Amino acid sequence: MNESNVYQPLNEYRQLWQKIVKVNLGEQDELKSGKNILIGIIKNLKVCTSLNGDNMAFASLIDFNGEINLIFFPKTWVRYEDKINEGDIVALKGKIDINNSNKNRSFIASKMLDIDRLLKKSFLGKSRKRGYK
Repeated sequence: MNESNVYQPLNEYRQLWQKIVKVNLGEQDELKSGKNILIGIIKNLKVCTSLNGDNMAFASLIDFNGEINLIFFPKTWVRYEDKINEGDIVALKGKIDINNSNKNRSFIASKMLDIDRLLKKSFLGKSRKRGYK
């Protein structure tokens, strides 16, 4: 699949993404720790068990500029596990975390935002059913 096909489902949300997302995932070295909102496609979703025996998940989020690893800790995962699937287009609130030992960046999701509601609030048009497999 070529690159333009990967972003095609996300194109419907491009104006919203441009308005809300304030970080460039294509410039990983420039990403700073802190709270952000990301909009993108969920890829490589993997559910696992935490040390305490609770389910949590790891995934990647791809947007128009790049990709970042996602972490859904147990309290967040239990709230949204029925709403997050591989290939979905999502809006996530959370924080960028930088691993001190290897400088890898991850996004720790704390809340899933209603992307269709965001789209309507920003008067950018109607959205359709989201999903990309």
